Amino acid sequence: MDEDEITQLTPESSAFLAQHMTRAASPRVLRDLDRSLGGRNTSSARQGALRNLLAGARTAMANGRSHAAVAGDLRMSDLLPALPGTSARAFSLRDLQRPAGEAATYSAAVLAESLVARAGAKLIFMPEPQPVAGGESIQAFYQRPSRYQVVTAANFAAVADGADVSPSALPLLSAEFGAEYGDASDAWRVEISRADQKSMHQDDLEFVISQAIIRGYAKQIDKRVLSAIVATTPDAWSLAAAAAHGLRFGECRAVIGSTATGAAVGADGVLRAGGLSAELTDVVTPTIAGAFYRAGCAVENELRVLIERRDVQGTLVVTVFATMQPVIADPGAFFTVSA
Repeated sequence: MDEDEITQLTPESSAFLAQHMTRAASPRVLRDLDRSLGGRNTSSARQGALRNLLAGARTAMANGRSHAAVAGDLRMSDLLPALPGTSARAFSLRDLQRPAGEAATYSAAVLAESLVARAGAKLIFMPEPQPVAGGESIQAFYQRPSRYQVVTAANFAAVADGADVSPSALPLLSAEFGAEYGDASDAWRVEISRADQKSMHQDDLEFVISQAIIRGYAKQIDKRVLSAIVATTPDAWSLAAAAAHGLRFGECRAVIGSTATGAAVGADGVLRAGGLSAELTDVVTPTIAGAFYRAGCAVENELRVLIERRDVQGTLVVTVFATMQPVIADPGAFFTVSA
């Protein structure tokens, strides 16, 4: 694609028209397209990236493109769109409340919506690769985080006078994650009929799509992390098992799976599993307990978005690609709760 085919994400010209884009555009292709747009958007444009993409798609439709498409990204630092009908930036995520008029970003919303993040898991929003100069200023390498580490307590021991100190390994729990996160990506696609587009104001449509993306993205992060924990076949939960692993009661939480194994609501109205504060999820079956800060999920700092018109009836197809990889630094810090 020629450079002159690419336009900035502004209300007047929101993205480039990818007339030769196939229906199954790969995340790698979209990432390359995103890079061509990167760094050219003003802060005001970043506040309405999704709105500008939708506007660009409609402009392409108005120009009679047979298979028009616009592509761009939603960055985690972007501001969430305003709730329609209000002057303040607000949104309806259940557990994230902010004073009226205070801005909220996609990353803050994801952190608030993700169960594993609220239980203590670390979400690692990956920064852009930082080039490393090599021979005569040639950018041959780049730096990027690739390891999640948790520092544990140093193992002090009594030493008799004149005796040597036994060496120990560096007290670090570590999990590696790859720069490309493997070959698989997570994606969501929705088709919006012309009738739906006509029945909704553009602000309403932007708000609905943004909310759906945030909640679905957070839920998929939960699924990836919890599934990775389940795959390690955790031992049965007990206070003795947690104590033997060096965990503190206050740092342990539980996530109750779809079978609600071990779940109970106390007289105080608090949901618990195995005596731990808990929350419900449908992304896994068993109930998982443990110190969630010893796990995390590496996620890209942006979501790739492709908006297409697929037919002459004016149907809009929105496809969102996400890339993530769970990292479990200490599998022994997690347990399954029995009935």
